[in-house]
Amino acid sequence: MTTRHPGLGFALTGLALAGLLLGADSGVRAEDEDKRSPSGSVELVYRDVDRDGSRRKYDEDFDGLDSGVRLANLELDWSDLDSKLLDRARLELSGLGDPYRRGSFQLGRRNVYDLRATHWQQAYLYDLFGLVNNEDGAAWDARRRMTDLTFRAFPSERVQLSFNYQRGERTGNSLFMKDVERNLFRLDTPLDAEHELFSVAATVEVGPVNLLFRQSRRSYDNRFRNITEDNAGLEAGALSRLDSYDWLQRDDGDVDLTTIRVGAGLGKRVRLAVSLIGTLLGEEQLDSRVGLDATGLDFNGDPFSVVGGSSRSEAEGDTMLVDVDLTVKLVEAVDLHLQFRNLDRELDGVLTRDLDGDGLEDDIDGDGVPSSDTRLDYELSTLTALVEARPARTVALRAGYRTIDRTLDRNGFGGLLRDTELDSDDDETVIFGLSLRPVKWFRLNADIENGDITQPFNAVAPRETSHTRIRAAFLPQPEMRIDLGYLDFDHDNNAPDLRSPGSFYDGTAEGTTHSVAFWHKANENVDYMLRYAEQEIDTRVGVRFDLAGFNLADDGDSVFQNDNTQLSAYLNYRWSEAWKIHARYTMTESEGHNLLFGDASGLVNDEVIAQDYDDWELGLTYLLPNGLYFGADYRDFEYDDGGRRLDGLGAVLFSNDGLDYKGQIVSLRAGLTF
Repeated sequence: MTTRHPGLGFALTGLALAGLLLGADSGVRAEDEDKRSPSGSVELVYRDVDRDGSRRKYDEDFDGLDSGVRLANLELDWSDLDSKLLDRARLELSGLGDPYRRGSFQLGRRNVYDLRATHWQQAYLYDLFGLVNNEDGAAWDARRRMTDLTFRAFPSERVQLSFNYQRGERTGNSLFMKDVERNLFRLDTPLDAEHELFSVAATVEVGPVNLLFRQSRRSYDNRFRNITEDNAGLEAGALSRLDSYDWLQRDDGDVDLTTIRVGAGLGKRVRLAVSLIGTLLGEEQLDSRVGLDATGLDFNGDPFSVVGGSSRSEAEGDTMLVDVDLTVKLVEAVDLHLQFRNLDRELDGVLTRDLDGDGLEDDIDGDGVPSSDTRLDYELSTLTALVEARPARTVALRAGYRTIDRTLDRNGFGGLLRDTELDSDDDETVIFGLSLRPVKWFRLNADIENGDITQPFNAVAPRETSHTRIRAAFLPQPEMRIDLGYLDFDHDNNAPDLRSPGSFYDGTAEGTTHSVAFWHKANENVDYMLRYAEQEIDTRVGVRFDLAGFNLADDGDSVFQNDNTQLSAYLNYRWSEAWKIHARYTMTESEGHNLLFGDASGLVNDEVIAQDYDDWELGLTYLLPNGLYFGADYRDFEYDDGGRRLDGLGAVLFSNDGLDYKGQIVSLRAGLTF
C-alpha cells in the first residue's frame, strides 16, 4: 500500500489557524487585548502501569495501555475576536500517547463560514484462542487513523454550502482460521485498507420547502492476504496438509452517490419529506483481483499444487434508495405517520477464473465460454404505518404495522450454492407503544414489537424479531433519580439457507436484560450513582459438522448460554474549596456454556464460560485559587478466567487459567483552568 500521512491535512490546517489568528492579532486594538486571550484548560498525566499475568488478555482489554507522560487534554477557546477573517476559534487535543487519541479545531465567523478539522487514531488489539490451546483462534492488531475536514459557508440566511473531505486508513496484522481442503488452518492476514471521501452539498430554504443536494465520491483500496507455511492448522480427523498457502486479493473501486432531500409543510396538518440517495450522476465501480499459490495434501490425502492461480472480477453497479415520510394530523390529538422505503441495487460484471493455475481459464457457468457474465440484483421494500394518539396531556399511545419484502437474483458465479433467485415472503411486524407521565415525579415508556420475519439473505447469526422494552424513571426530588429498565427479546430463524438449496436455517435466540440505577446530588459538594444490571442470553443454531474429515456431514446443534451481571458506582465529594475526592467501582461477572459441536454424532464438546472482572479507582485533587490543580489516582483491577473446555465425559481438555491478569495504575495529574 502506498504510504500516506493522514495527519498532514490536520497539520496544514493548523498552520492556517495560526496564520488567521496572527492576522486577527494585527487588526486588534491594544485596548481589546483581552479578546485575544484564550480560555480553556490543559492537563498532563504521568501514568505508571504495573501488570502481572496474561499480557495478551490485558492488551485486548486495555488496547496496550502503558506507562509514560501523556497530554490528557487541551482545550483552547478564542471568542469575540475582532477581525474581518474570523471571530472565534477552538482547539482540542486529548489522549496524546494513548491507544485512543484525538485532535480537532474549529474556526469561523458567525453567519459567514465555519471550518472544522478532526483527526483521531485508535489501536485495537485482540488475541483469543479456543479449540486447541494456542493453535486455533483469532488475533487482531490494528491501527486506525481518520482525518475529516469540513467547510461550511452561509451566503444568506436561507442558503448553506458545504464541502467535506475524509480519509481513513487501517494497518496491522491478524491471524484467523480458514477451512482449506476440508481442514482448519491458521492463516496470517494483513489488515491494510484505506478510503477517501469527497462531498459537496447545498441546503436551500424556499418558503416552507427545505431542499438538500449532496454529491459524494468514495474511493477505497483494500488489501487482503492469507499466507501460512508448514501446516499451521488442525489435523485431527483429517488428511489435509498445507506446505504453503498464499492467497493475495486486492479490491479497489469508486462509488458516486447523489442525495436529494425535500421537506415541506403542506398546510397546517401535513408534513412531507422525500429523499433520493443513489448513483444518479455516476455509478459504482469495483475491481477485484485474486492470486493463489499453494502446495499440500487435500482431504483425500492426494497431493495438490497451485502455482499462479488467479481470478478477476470487474463490475459496475447502480443503487437507488427512495425514502418517503408523511405525517398527517388526523385530529388535534391524533397523528398518522407513514414511511415507505425502497432500496434497489443492481451489480453487473465479468468474472474470469483460473484458480488451479494451469493457465486455462475455468468454464465457470458451464456454457463453454471461459469468462462469465455476472449479475446481482437486490431489492428491499419497507412500509411502516404508525398512529400516535395523545388522549391526555400526560399520556401518549402508539400502534403500528410494518411489512418488508426482499427479492434477490444472483447469476454467473458458478454452482447452485452461488447462483440463486429468491423472493421472500412478506415480513410483518406489529408495533405498540405507551408513554406516561401522570405526575411530575414519574415517567414510563414501553414499546412492544412482534414480528414474523424470514432472513433468506442472512447467515445463521440471529437477530431479534420480537421484543418488549420498558423504561421507567422516578424523580422524588429535583436532584434525585431512579431509573428502571427491562428488555425481553425472542427470535426464531427458519429462513431458506442459500448455501444448501432446499434446506432451511434452524436457529433460536432469546434473552432478557434488567437494570436499576440510582443517582443523587445531595448538595453542591456531593453526588453519587449506583447501577446494577443483569443479562441472560440463550441461542441455538442447527448446524452440520464434517467431524471425521471425509466429506460426510453430521447434524448437530451449536448452543450458547450466557448470564452477565454488572455492578457500577461512583462518588464525587468536595469537602472544601481546595480539596475534592472521587471514587469509582465496576464489577462484571459472566458465566455460561458454549457447546460448539452440540450432539453431532453423539459428541458433546462444552466450553464453560466463567469470567470475573473487578476494577476500582480512588482519586484526590487539590485546587489552587488561580486555576492550577494537582491530583493523584490509584486504580486496581483483576481479571479471572475460569473457562475450560470439556469433552463428552466431562474431562478437562484445557483451561483458560493462562488468561488471568491483575494490576495497578498510579496516575499523577497536573492541570490548569483559565
